Amino acid sequence: MARAQCDNSTDLDLALFILTIISTHVTWWLLSLPTLYKHGFKTYMHDVAWECLRLHQPSFIAFRACFGEDRKYWQANYYSGVRRPTDNLKDLGKAVLKDGLIVVSTCLSLSKLANRGSNADLSGLNSSLWNYPSLPVAIYGLSITIFSKIPPTSRLRPWHMFFITTLVIIIIATAVALAMAYTVGRGIWIGCTILILFMALPLWGIHPKLGFMTAILAAVARTAGPIFGALSPNAYFPFCELRGWAFAGPLLAFTILALLMALYGIFQLPRQEEPDTPVYVEEMKEAP
Repeated sequence: MARAQCDNSTDLDLALFILTIISTHVTWWLLSLPTLYKHGFKTYMHDVAWECLRLHQPSFIAFRACFGEDRKYWQANYYSGVRRPTDNLKDLGKAVLKDGLIVVSTCLSLSKLANRGSNADLSGLNSSLWNYPSLPVAIYGLSITIFSKIPPTSRLRPWHMFFITTLVIIIIATAVALAMAYTVGRGIWIGCTILILFMALPLWGIHPKLGFMTAILAAVARTAGPIFGALSPNAYFPFCELRGWAFAGPLLAFTILALLMALYGIFQLPRQEEPDTPVYVEEMKEAP
């Protein structure tokens, strides 16, 4: 049975799988490496923690980035964790790359899942839904980007953005659920709908302590699919050669590390902008 669930992968399956792994386990530490060179380890840790928390609790980071801030800085605050940067477009390329990976892989995966129909082998945790819970991260980013471009003369407030963004996510989740129920069936839409709404709603606002619990559950929602798929003989996992702890172990390690950084990020605020001078250059200038 296990073999039947992992011997039918296609090139598209592999491409989507790679996009999912990169967006989940690589971008949060890789794209901040220039900060390590320019500003040192402490600043790098701040930016990684900010990014990890953004991936686990996008509504929380959106709150920190937008409330009490000039609207024109919302986008840069959300993506970079830098308070009121002088160059708002500086990290736009990274933002497009990070959220673009999520959107592209999710849309293609859902399309492929729907095209398989109700007769496909979809037992266990389906690989087409692995990146779906991360979609609110990109939707919040797109929403903040749009709202930050609205002229400051308007009476728009951050809570307007929150309400509209949440409504958009609910509409998307409902549309996907209906599409999955109609094309695939077998209750697959239930779990994915719960996960995407969980990632989108600001549950941390009910009580501050819920921030820790929701971050932990978000880590499970975002990363459990590939790990359980590689380990469970009953899960749909179309990559036989990747089954086992040799693949699942590193993913679990990255998951735990990203979660710890996200929990650390709960205590972080947007940092002040620093000049782009490499740390070792500053040390040479200060040396007698």
